[in-house]
Amino acid sequence: MRRFCGSVEDEAQREDLLNAISGRGAFRYFRDTIHRYGIEDDWYRFRDETMKRIAIDWLEAHGIPFE
Repeated sequence: MRRFCGSVEDEAQREDLLNAISGRGAFRYFRDTIHRYGIEDDWYRFRDETMKRIAIDWLEAHGIPFE
């Protein structure tokens, strides 16, 4: 989530997102903030690509073929 926040170009949105992920209730506040700014699709696309990259890196590191 922190990497996504850093990737947001709008400075005010970026700061709000970074504030949302600190402390208790971070996931809920983050979700509320991306919803308020209408950037849910950007978040889910970023998250999916990041998870895909993590999985590919792990498979490659362990010599496991994939499609």
